[in-house]
Amino acid sequence: MKYLTSLRLQLVAALCFALPACGTVRNSTGAGDGGTADATTSDGPLGPPASDWCLRALPGASNDAAPLIALSRAHAAIRFFGSDGAQRKADRALAEVLESGAEQTPFGFVAAKDVIARYAAALPNVCAIAGNTSPGGEASVELRGDLAVVHPGSGTVQIPAQAKAIALDLREHRPGNDLAPLIASLIAGELNLPKERVRKHFGHRDEVWAPARGSDNIYGTTIETIEGPVLSGTAQRDLPLVLITGRQLSPQASYFAAVLRLEQRALLIGHDVFAAIAESRWIAVGKSGLLWRDRDLIRGVTRLPDRIAADLESDAPLDQISELDLSTPPAAISAAPASRAALSDSPLPARDTLPISVGRLRANLLMLHGALRLFFPYFPIVGDQIDQRLEQQFKLFERADAIGAQDMGRALGRMLNAIKDGHAFVGMPLQSNGTMPMLLPVRWENIAGLPTAYYSATSAVKKGDALIAVDGQSIQSLLANGEPLVSYTNPVTRDINLAYQLMLRDKPAVLTLRAPDGSERKETVEPLSYASLPTDFIAMWTERPSGWLGAPSDGIYYINLDGETSSGQAVLQAVEQARSARAVILDMRGYPWPQVRQASPQEAGLRWTAMLKMFGPTVVRPAYRLPEYTGYLGYQLTSSAEQFAGPPASESLSGELVLLIGPNAQSSAEDFALTLLASRRGKVTVIGRRSSGTDGNITGIQLLSDFTATFTGLEVRWPNGEVFHGRGIVPDIVVEPTAADIAAGRDTVLERAAARLSPGS
Repeated sequence: MKYLTSLRLQLVAALCFALPACGTVRNSTGAGDGGTADATTSDGPLGPPASDWCLRALPGASNDAAPLIALSRAHAAIRFFGSDGAQRKADRALAEVLESGAEQTPFGFVAAKDVIARYAAALPNVCAIAGNTSPGGEASVELRGDLAVVHPGSGTVQIPAQAKAIALDLREHRPGNDLAPLIASLIAGELNLPKERVRKHFGHRDEVWAPARGSDNIYGTTIETIEGPVLSGTAQRDLPLVLITGRQLSPQASYFAAVLRLEQRALLIGHDVFAAIAESRWIAVGKSGLLWRDRDLIRGVTRLPDRIAADLESDAPLDQISELDLSTPPAAISAAPASRAALSDSPLPARDTLPISVGRLRANLLMLHGALRLFFPYFPIVGDQIDQRLEQQFKLFERADAIGAQDMGRALGRMLNAIKDGHAFVGMPLQSNGTMPMLLPVRWENIAGLPTAYYSATSAVKKGDALIAVDGQSIQSLLANGEPLVSYTNPVTRDINLAYQLMLRDKPAVLTLRAPDGSERKETVEPLSYASLPTDFIAMWTERPSGWLGAPSDGIYYINLDGETSSGQAVLQAVEQARSARAVILDMRGYPWPQVRQASPQEAGLRWTAMLKMFGPTVVRPAYRLPEYTGYLGYQLTSSAEQFAGPPASESLSGELVLLIGPNAQSSAEDFALTLLASRRGKVTVIGRRSSGTDGNITGIQLLSDFTATFTGLEVRWPNGEVFHGRGIVPDIVVEPTAADIAAGRDTVLERAAARLSPGS
């Protein structure tokens, strides 16, 4: 990357259930959910004493396939969509249960009964339950006198004509068989289903950059109320309906039992129904699984009561249905309390600075995998290798006893390597004194396949020096060994990133350097702390100021957008001066750091005004695609591709336009270039080298032991839908600088642009 951050250093280091009869293990946490946790894992009070809803839930099917991936999926679901929003508590609980265990290979221990049980016991609103192995069949009906007894399964049933009432035996429902079509076939008219309060995610809420700014960026999370749909009945006759409820019910059976009884459409016989189960979902992890609450069900303006009492409590319901009065509609149920914990706001997880451990490494891998699986938008473009990569990293540390920061950084780096994303970095912990690591004060560019210095704050390294070895190890071997540890979109940006990683160190390094004339030498270079770096270390590709290129009479105006112009007002002034030019060169070979990262709202507004004048009378924005979730199952990829009127031609740049681009142009720089090229529609000549191919806002996840990981959370394409990621801006005229050019201070890319624009060219 071309820029550093004041927030965190973004780098990749080189580096059995005791089951009761009902088959459940119950938690002991508040509001009817969960378990207690010590102060180190608690994000807040757990609420009032528990009820027994975990013991009353019927589990879904077990699944022996890929337990590691299943646990990642379950943890991500609970972390991002769980009803209590205590993300850090869930992360720490995961790490705790993964501290030991490697009895089965590969990674079978993550699905062991005691692992799942201990994880759930630490969390509110989560139950660990042994999975159900009995398969569900087809729905069927039997006639007992004039009572049609319906056995749920897949499909619907035809009620015999002689039936005068229906009993639906919900005890037999198995998760996986959708009850809605069967219920619709048994009722006439419409059934109003309850509203749902769920967690809505606009992409992956940034846990790394946003806290430093004090506000969210384009990503965020809210709690949203979804209007309940209407289930349209298809029955020809509106027969009395009785629901048979067992001591255990599936979530969907609990849902329809509660709704039909509260809407006075059915009577309940058997046992009480728990709203907490109706508000839950099941994820299998091996032979067990997790049931977790992810929503509030609301009828009218109030939440469903904790328990919906059976009209007749019975352990032999089929023998006692005759005791129910089916001659009149079910009576209304009086208001009952809803004391279980409501869906609560999800604060950004606090930094976790507890020591590194094996369990925390394993948990961090699962946390990162789960976040990427939900929110990384580029799998269709880069390929999906993260499941295999997760299993590979787990296997490396399956039997590890102790690890360090380098092990953690390497493992996370290998995970991010799988997504081929220029925004993907591992953030390492601060040093023990609270400062960031030191680094050698040189910035490198990939020239002819070698890292070549284009900026140096030490006299030992000259501009144009190529890096041949570090501490006696060849640069080729260092780059090859480092390649699996970094994420990148193309080979040039890969080598730039790797060279930067080599500069991160807290002791002097012996660099073997090759000058442009071919001579080699060794130099010992001292690292500098971030506080002592020169202010221009976040260096532009060129420090040339904006202004006329040559005499004003030549009519060529140059605008440096690569950070040289530090105020929006200065950018706007440069654009105003350039309006009279017959040709304008826009230099975006780096990153607009001062404008983008440090601009006040007023400065940002001035910069945007200046950019609009560059874009012209019709502004065409790239196509943006944001992963959104309205609840755990409510995924959609929202798309937008704006086109709007910009400044009139009389206020816009009117001369011939040339855009200078290079591999250090990434993210905001590429977004500017995309918009310029789309808005000017073939009227811009691009000169230089291909850009990074990494656009879309960066986001990040706070991991354990003070590590972070970042990635791109927004997909960006050309306005016509053409892929941009990994391809970047491809120049019309390719110009490859040489080490000799850099040493001599020659800007051959700018020279080529000037030559193209000179009179008579």
